[in-house]
Amino acid sequence: MMNFLVKFFKALFFLGFSLGLLQAQIQTQLEPQQILIGDTASLAITITTDARHQVNLPQVGDSLNDYLLITKTDTDTLQRGNNLNLIHRLTLTGFDSGKFIVNSLPIAINGDTIYSETQYLEIIDIPVDTIHQQIYPIKPIFDENITWWEKNKKYLWYMVFGGIIFLVILLVIILYLRELRRKRYNDNIILSPYEEAMLALDKLDQQQYLRNENFYAYYSDLSFIIRQYFARRYEFEALALLKEDLPAYMFYQELISQEESEKLKQFLADADQVKFAKKSIEIEKSENYREWIEKIIHHTRPIVEEKVPDHI
Repeated sequence: MMNFLVKFFKALFFLGFSLGLLQAQIQTQLEPQQILIGDTASLAITITTDARHQVNLPQVGDSLNDYLLITKTDTDTLQRGNNLNLIHRLTLTGFDSGKFIVNSLPIAINGDTIYSETQYLEIIDIPVDTIHQQIYPIKPIFDENITWWEKNKKYLWYMVFGGIIFLVILLVIILYLRELRRKRYNDNIILSPYEEAMLALDKLDQQQYLRNENFYAYYSDLSFIIRQYFARRYEFEALALLKEDLPAYMFYQELISQEESEKLKQFLADADQVKFAKKSIEIEKSENYREWIEKIIHHTRPIVEEKVPDHI
């Protein structure tokens, strides 16, 4: 008895399922059925079924076959109670003339497949009136007389901007070269022997060698300053003469007095003692040597200093 009831209910289930599939309806409509090359036609597949059924629409790509292309797909859904209406639209086009088959498409409803109706789409060429419409030969290519300004006026602002940039770069280069030239002239300014010696004495004072008791550097610089001055002032090798020879030479040449010659000899002797024997000399005496050297430079300088042009 139990087996009979199980078989009875299974039969009722399959009967109801089959009746549900029988209630599913598919309508296929193609409008228009004739188009010109490049025009479009709409294929509408309308599916009416129970809302509780699972419906799987056909999966298509960019074309139905080698001749018909799909340019657009969309689906409209409308449900009224237990009834479900699905309208699946495909927009078709083609670029070859002829009559083509629009193949049936599969729709799966609850796992069972139902196919749409096969349609036919005719694609025709665009008609050309060769009787009433006169056909002219293709005209040859003519050269168009376009001026340079007409060709390039669209680039006007680019040319203006480029010209401004060029002028700015040129100005920067000119200013740079002018400054470079000015620095070169300034670096090459030749000082007179007197100006060079006085500038060297000022630099010596700034070093503050005596305050730090650096007698070696102090006397080395001071003796070089006076020798370099005599060498440039009187144009002889004052730097190469010994401490005894330099004062004697200058006295015999009547460049300095005998007293100044003796004083110079004493200074050069003390300077050698400091440089080579590391002798220390009183700061006051060292300062007196500095003042005396400045006086003899003043005393022996030319009466009128030769002016050196600024641009040399």
